[in-house]
Formats: sequence, structure tokens, C-alpha cells
Amino acid sequence: MIIFLYGADSYRRQQKLKMMVNEYQKRHSLFASSECDLAAEGGVLKLKDLLSMQSLFDSLRLVVAVNPFFVEKEELKNLKVLLKNYLENKAVVLILESDEKPKKEFAFLLEEPVQAQEFEVLTGKRLEDFARKEMQSLDLKIPENLFKEILNFYAVDTWGLVTELRVASLAGKVSGRLENDTMERGNIFNKISELRRGNLRITLPVLERLLDSEDAAKIFNLLAYQVGVNEKVKFADYDVMIKSGKMDYEEALLGYVIESSV
Repeated sequence: MIIFLYGADSYRRQQKLKMMVNEYQKRHSLFASSECDLAAEGGVLKLKDLLSMQSLFDSLRLVVAVNPFFVEKEELKNLKVLLKNYLENKAVVLILESDEKPKKEFAFLLEEPVQAQEFEVLTGKRLEDFARKEMQSLDLKIPENLFKEILNFYAVDTWGLVTELRVASLAGKVSGRLENDTMERGNIFNKISELRRGNLRITLPVLERLLDSEDAAKIFNLLAYQVGVNEKVKFADYDVMIKSGKMDYEEALLGYVIESSV
């Protein structure tokens, strides 16, 4: 049995994964679950070994595999065959987690008997409903104008949004840091848009200030959200290099700024 969790909203995707693993571990032994990163060297072989292992304590095994589409090119065929062999296997639950939709050769992961669930980026009313539900679970009340500022500030960054709300909740009131930071730093989209001006005398200092105050991954993702269609291809290439360990987010941002200045 295969469960496929995918989509750009890593927060909601990983929350779902965590809930499923916790529920499984409540009913089964600690030794009946395992995980592997398919992007790591030998990842497909490790997955094959984990799936074939027999548990002495449980008749059902749980295996979590992340980054299924970042395996070495020569291993893609082996991975496809391996996954197809476990589509109907009732002795194993394999949970695949991915940022991306599957490519054509793995389109079967979106069809039965695979249980697929997409976690797309939330925007508009759906993002607002998500934030309000999170506030309700935290028993947190925030003035409406500040609530709207927070939504605008974090945009597609659900990790940052939830973290900010939890900080406010722990403070037992509307956090001074929450309100002041939102007003002082302004809309992060405005600052990030300055990286696209193409003049290094402007963009390099802006990037330096942003990296001093914000997480590089957050800046990268928000910038990728802003750019046009042609530049999104460039960011997709950066994303592949980051996930394969060939560069980090800071290097990708610097590369973009320099390339955009030409």
C-alpha cells in the first residue's frame, strides 16, 4: 500500500505525515517503522531493503520515504519498478513525501490504488480560513487589522505564519514583537521585489539586510513566488541544485541577484 503526500505547502504536508506516523506508532511496535531519504546516495537500495524487512513484532510495517524524485537518474527506473511491486502489498504501508507532482513516468502515483493527497499553496480565502482555524486552536485573539497585516507579511509561508501566531499565543496577548516587526519591516514582498531591480549597488545591500533578518529559504520561496514565468524556470533549476546539495539557499539568491544585474 502506498500513500503519496505532495505539494508546495511543506507545513501542512509534514503535519499530515506526522499525524499519520503518530497514529501508526500508537498501535504498533517502535521497531515496525523506518524512514529513508531517496535523494541520498544509495537511497533506492535502502528503500528496497526496508520494504523487504520482516518485523518480529508486527505484521504491518510503515516506511516513510522523502524526496522520491531526486534520486540519481540511473536509479529512476529501479524506483519505478520497486514502487509498482508494492502497490497492492498489504504487509507494508509506504508513505512517499514530495514537494513536487510526479513526472510522467510516475503518474501512477496519482491513481488508485495509491492514496494521493495534494498540499498546494494556500492563498486568499483558503489561507485566511487556515490562519483563523490555527488561531482558534491556540485560543488566540488578534485585532483584525493586525491579522490582515500578518497574512500579507507571510503570504505563502505557512511555517512563518503558524510560528508567529504561536509566539503571540505564548505571550498571552498580542505580541509587541509581532506588531512592531510587522510595521517596522513592512511588507516583505516590497523588500524582496527590490532584488529584481538589476542594479548590484541596490540589490546586494538589500539581499544582505534581508539575510540578516530573514531565513534564506523563506526569501528564496517568496522571491520565486513573485517572479515571472521565465524566471520560475530558473528558480526550479536552483531548487533542484539546492535539494541535491550542490548549493545552498544563500548561494542561489546571490546567483540570482548577480545574473539579474547583467
